[in-house]
Amino acid sequence: WAFVCSWAYVFVLYRTEASAGDWCNKGSFTVDCHHPKHLARVRSNATYVKVIVQGAGQTGTTSAIAALRELGLKAWHADDYSMYGKQMMYDKFRVADWVRTATRCGIEAISLEPIMDMFPLVLATSPGAKVVITWRTWESWTGSLRNNAYKERRFGNISKHLYRGALLVPWVEMWDRATGHIKSDRLRAHPYYGDGITIASLLYRVVCSGYAWPANDVFNRGTRKIKAQEEAYLALIDEARRLTPKGNLLEFDARRHGWPEFARFLGFPPPPAGTPFPHPRSKHARTNEEPFENNLETGKIVWFLVCMMHSGNYYVVWLFMQALALALWSPMLLLKSAKKQEKLDRKEQIGLRMSDRLAACPVIALVGASGPSEAVSESMMLVDAGVGIVEVPITSPRAAECIAALLGALPEGILVGAGSVSSKEDVDLAAQAGAVLVRSPHNGRAVIRRAKRRGLLCLSGVCTPNEAADALASGADAVVVYPAEQVSPEALAHFRPVLTPTAPLLVAWGGAPRAAASYRTEGASGFALRAEDLKGKAGKAEAATRRLEELLGQS
Repeated sequence: WAFVCSWAYVFVLYRTEASAGDWCNKGSFTVDCHHPKHLARVRSNATYVKVIVQGAGQTGTTSAIAALRELGLKAWHADDYSMYGKQMMYDKFRVADWVRTATRCGIEAISLEPIMDMFPLVLATSPGAKVVITWRTWESWTGSLRNNAYKERRFGNISKHLYRGALLVPWVEMWDRATGHIKSDRLRAHPYYGDGITIASLLYRVVCSGYAWPANDVFNRGTRKIKAQEEAYLALIDEARRLTPKGNLLEFDARRHGWPEFARFLGFPPPPAGTPFPHPRSKHARTNEEPFENNLETGKIVWFLVCMMHSGNYYVVWLFMQALALALWSPMLLLKSAKKQEKLDRKEQIGLRMSDRLAACPVIALVGASGPSEAVSESMMLVDAGVGIVEVPITSPRAAECIAALLGALPEGILVGAGSVSSKEDVDLAAQAGAVLVRSPHNGRAVIRRAKRRGLLCLSGVCTPNEAADALASGADAVVVYPAEQVSPEALAHFRPVLTPTAPLLVAWGGAPRAAASYRTEGASGFALRAEDLKGKAGKAEAATRRLEELLGQS
């Protein structure tokens, strides 16, 4: 069942459309960067951007943004505006919308990668902004891209499966609606550094990243567009050189330059001597996810929570599968239960009939005839003498035929069973023939279990009180002390205390019966006797009646 539910979860996980819904999509334009203080910033068609970092991916843009943050500017990278300023990444946009979003989010410095084609707009709407071009040689840049692509694929092959677990059931949205933690982070829209790194903000990043939204067309723009052409790469740099006013441009190589050049160009005092220039994304990084890579403890908690969402999803699917199985199987279960109850009721009725028959005549007669006609003739004579229960040895050659014949010929109410039953196969044969009870010469649990399954009464052969108790505990309906030659009437008295008050205690001999009345006195409910011990030489009902009276009256 666990295997079936697991495959059902995999099917649901990858066959359903995983989406963060309106909480993410529409909320990105009504909640993100919409704190009242942020809304008050929008006053004109100009942004507050002071520094524009223009450069392709893997040229040091992340280092430049980290340095700007250390200098005190609210600097945004794609990691930030793909979350809190998604409209800024649209390939087709209205200038006013772009400006309002950047202004509302309080962006003071921005790295345009991967939307480098927005440079003319950003420069034109950011009066006095300084431009930092991050660059490296073509050969060095393409080599770095190849190495980074391997990291992205490796991490992506894992993360894409984890992401879906957070979207299948809106766990994050439900948590946010209950606590408001993520909404609070969305309203203030702090970039992913310092106070911007929280469990809530990283969970929001997992379920609501707008980086690859279709409207952005990001895979046909920016770095991915120019990486195959050296001319396009150089043209990106040339555009920034041509459009940037003189004195406002710094061409920065993060491998050779550092704080002196960077801070001097921006007009900021440099950090204390010995302060290393930041390099958040190094070649030793395991992923290209800088917010997670450089905040391992918080990141581990977030990924653990995402894994727990998968567990929650599986439990939801498991509950659904349980409900579905119940809906499909309930009719069958009810039918099975009804049949089982019917079998139990039938067995109970047969048990009552056996008790009634033993009370009227405490004898089970074993008919040893060679064929159906002889069995019917012999049984009819015994029934006329008062016997109410007859059985046929299952080991006789035509036992099934004899049982079937007796069922058709004997008066209604006479119980027909099978004797000498010692295996499950014997029980099955007796049940197929129509027998209502089986008698085993030994205490066989397999026989008892099979008889219960087939709805038959089981009379189990025992020789000691312990065996009798064990037989009843295993489900036997009655016990037969056999062979009685080894158990005296006085010894029989020790059987009754270990039995239930209603359990029949029968006695059977290996040879000729004797002292039956004494056994009755000590608690025997009845006797299993061979037909030849009852019918006498004449083979008449009158003779059988006298023989029964003699046996039961014998002292």
